[in-house]
Amino acid sequence: MSRFLLALIIASLTALPAPAQEVGGPEADALNAAVAALVQGDHAAAESQFRAILDRAPQTAEAWLGLSEARRLQGDLDEALEAAQRAGEAAPGLAAAPLTAARVHMDRGAAQPALSELEDVLELDPDSVDALMLISLVLRQLGRIDEAAAGLANAWNRGVRHPAVAEQLSIVRLTQGDPAAALRLAEEGLTLAPGRPTLLLSKGLAKAALTEHRAEAVVPLGEAIHSGLLPEPGRVHLEIGAILVEEGRFAEAIGHLETARDEVGHEPAVHYQLATARRALGQAEEALADLARFEELAGESDADDATRKALGTRLNEAQALAAAERLDEALEAVRALLLQNPDDAPALALEAKILFSLGHRTEAEVSLARARELLPTHAEYHFLAGLFRMYAGLPVEAEKALRRALTLDGSLAEAHALLGGSLAKQGKSEEAIVHFQRALELGIDQPDVRLGYAGALEELGRQSEADEQMKAYRRLTATN
Repeated sequence: MSRFLLALIIASLTALPAPAQEVGGPEADALNAAVAALVQGDHAAAESQFRAILDRAPQTAEAWLGLSEARRLQGDLDEALEAAQRAGEAAPGLAAAPLTAARVHMDRGAAQPALSELEDVLELDPDSVDALMLISLVLRQLGRIDEAAAGLANAWNRGVRHPAVAEQLSIVRLTQGDPAAALRLAEEGLTLAPGRPTLLLSKGLAKAALTEHRAEAVVPLGEAIHSGLLPEPGRVHLEIGAILVEEGRFAEAIGHLETARDEVGHEPAVHYQLATARRALGQAEEALADLARFEELAGESDADDATRKALGTRLNEAQALAAAERLDEALEAVRALLLQNPDDAPALALEAKILFSLGHRTEAEVSLARARELLPTHAEYHFLAGLFRMYAGLPVEAEKALRRALTLDGSLAEAHALLGGSLAKQGKSEEAIVHFQRALELGIDQPDVRLGYAGALEELGRQSEADEQMKAYRRLTATN
C-alpha cells in the first residue's frame, strides 16, 4: 500500500460545520425551539416552526437560515438555496447566509458557485474558519491542491490558529507529498486540541510516510481508531498492520489485518499482508488461502483498469466520428459501447446528442434523461435538456432546465446564452438582458446572442443600445 494512499481518504473526514444560528429579539424562544428540533433530527417539525416564524416576521434572517438547513436535510436543494438567498437579502452583512448557500451548492456538486459564495463569506469575515475549511475541501475535490494549500497557509501564518486549519493544512501537505510539514502542523494542531481524531490520524500518516518515524505511527493511528469517529477505520487498521509486519510484530499485526479484511476486504493489500504475517507465524494453510485471494483480487483490479481504458478509447472514437459528422457510424459505435456498459452517463449523453442531430428527438430525450438520472449534478446534461426543449418550441420548460444547469455551474456560457433566448421568447426582457450580457462576458460572442440581446433592448425601449447590438450582429454575420 502506498504510504500516501490514506491521505486521500481523510479529505472526507472533516464534517461540514453546522450553520451559525443567532437568536434574539421577540422570536427568541420560537427560534430556539426550532433550532432544537433541527439539532434533534426532527427536520419536518423544525421546518414547520421556522415557517411559522417567517409568517409572523418575514425578515428574520436566522429563520430563513434554519429553513434552508431543514430543507437541505430533507433533500429539497432548490428550496434550500432559495431560503439561504432570502436570509442574505434580509441581512446583507450576515456571513452565515452565503456560507449556508455554499453548503447547498456543495450538496449539488456545484463547485464553482460554492466557491463564489465562500469568497463572499470571507469578504464579510476574513477569518471565518468554516469558510476556509469549505474552500479547502472544494479545491481539493477539484484537484487544485496547491491553491488549497496556499489559502490555508496564508490563514495560519496571519494568525488564524484554529485546530481545523492545522488539520486541513496537514492533510493537504500529505497529499502534496510533504510528510515532514504535515507532521509539524498536526503536532501544532494537537497542542490546540489534544486528542482530536483527524489530527491524530494526520500525525500517524505523516509518521508512517517518514522512514525514520514509521514505527512510531502505530500509536497515533491506534489512538485515532479508538476515538470511534473515523468513517473508514478499516484502512487505518491496514496501515497499522502493514507497519507491524515490517517491524516483525506478526502476532499483533494479525488482529489489525483481520479487522481490515472484514471492513475493506476488497483491497488486495489486506490479503497480501495477512499472507505474510501468517507465513511468518507458521500458519501455512491460511497463508496460502490469503495469497490466493490476493492474486484473485489483484487480477480483478488489473482487468477492471483494462476495461475502463478500453471503454474510454471507444467513447473517444465515437466522439471523433460525431465531430466528423459521420453520425450513423457514431451512433452505431456508441450503442455498441452501451451494450457493454448501459449505465455509462457520458455515452448516453453522446447518444442523445447524435440522436438529436439525426432528428430523433424523442429518443434523444430518453437517453439524456437516463444520463441526468445517473449524474444529476452534471451541468452539461441539464444544458442539453434546455437546448432540446428550446428546439422543441418549449421555452418555459427550457428555462427550468437551463436554470438548473446554471445553479450547478454559473460559468456555463452557453447556458446563459440559451437562457437569454428562452426568457426573451417569454417576454422577460430585463432578465434576458442579464443573461445575454453574461454570455458575452464569458466569451460567447455569436450572432444569435447579439440579435437576441438587441431584441430584448428594443422591447424595453432602449433603442440606442439595441442599435449597437445590431451593429455587432451585422459585423459578426459579415465575417461568418
